[in-house]
Amino acid sequence: MSHMGSVQSQELPLPVLGIVCAVLFAIDAVATVVIVSTVDFPADNRRASTPGSTLPVRASVVPHVVMDIGTAAMLMGAVLN
Repeated sequence: MSHMGSVQSQELPLPVLGIVCAVLFAIDAVATVVIVSTVDFPADNRRASTPGSTLPVRASVVPHVVMDIGTAAMLMGAVLN
């Protein structure tokens, strides 16, 4: 005889998961900015590793931070609507 009918699930509601993920993306964005702005890169590593690139390493994190902020905003928009 199965007792599956008596098991109660303790699942988190989806809005809570969305908010948690949005907070994690926001924390990642802030942590990335703080780390990159405080780390002193050696003189020979101040450029991106792509041959011929003149892009500073600090500028290379901009797409990552923009993605984190955008994802957090979309998650919050989905949860609040």
